[in-house]
Amino acid sequence: MTSLFVSSLMNHGVHQCYAEEIETAIREQKDSWQVDGQDRYVDSYSYPIEYSAATDRFFVHLFDKGPHATIADGEISKSFLYPSGQPLSHKVIFCSMKDEEAVCNRFAGSPHTVQLLQCGQKGLLFEYMNGGDLSQLPTELRTAAVVKQVIQAVAAIHEKGMVYRDLRPGNILFNKAEDGTVIIKIANLKSAAKAGQRDEMYGIVGYRSVSLLEKRVRQIYDRISHYVPDVKDDLWALGVTIYEVIHGGQPPFCAKIQDLFLNSHTREQKQKGIAEVKSEINSFCENTLVQHGLDGVVHDLLTGKVKSAQELLDNPIFRT
Repeated sequence: MTSLFVSSLMNHGVHQCYAEEIETAIREQKDSWQVDGQDRYVDSYSYPIEYSAATDRFFVHLFDKGPHATIADGEISKSFLYPSGQPLSHKVIFCSMKDEEAVCNRFAGSPHTVQLLQCGQKGLLFEYMNGGDLSQLPTELRTAAVVKQVIQAVAAIHEKGMVYRDLRPGNILFNKAEDGTVIIKIANLKSAAKAGQRDEMYGIVGYRSVSLLEKRVRQIYDRISHYVPDVKDDLWALGVTIYEVIHGGQPPFCAKIQDLFLNSHTREQKQKGIAEVKSEINSFCENTLVQHGLDGVVHDLLTGKVKSAQELLDNPIFRT
């Protein structure tokens, strides 16, 4: 009879013979590794096997590259806990794991962030989110209830005195239960920084605000090296993200903001471009977005009408 462990690996695309080989290898090494009491990482089998002496846990890592496997500071793969077969997300960090571990520990137990379960020898092991990111969320599930969870997650980060700095659909993951319930959580917490404390700009340019663009111009031409994270930049990215979830693409002015960030312009050209994009944003918000429902939420975020994520939750659309 096939074990839960082998069945779990097979359900995630591992051939039965490889899954059984891994299970046999763990069984043969299990007692001696536990007695030895040393961490182990063995990659001589079809998939790497890791043993954590501190937690007495065995893991198997699948380094299969998916469409969203590579991220800015590492690579994501699937891992499995032995003998239960519980799937996990294994993030192999390109730089220090300590920074991300420290931030994740600040959110331990939060229902709104992907939880760190184990620090491995070559990466961090997180709870597994079976649905993917928000860009993969089926259209029929893109509801006010889901958007509410996204807002709650942002609010939870801000309540800790942090600014996320890289809010976008790719960093917001979801689980879909058998009854169809969708659970939303924010991942990749390494981007989070203390609000009001000098740091560096971070995140995908396409989700940066005009305010950040103006700060970048001052950095370049006035030689101001520092940047102070502000929650209003998260609120802007939240507005763009919600619009993208609803409509399937970014607002049209985001491309112009990205161009002004990335391409060479004189100061005068950048300032002219900023004035033009501000006019485009105002026209878009007042003439294209309807002033109610989820479009109304986007309107309030992009125009700066709301000052906090928590304030958004008072909107009648989320009072269910």
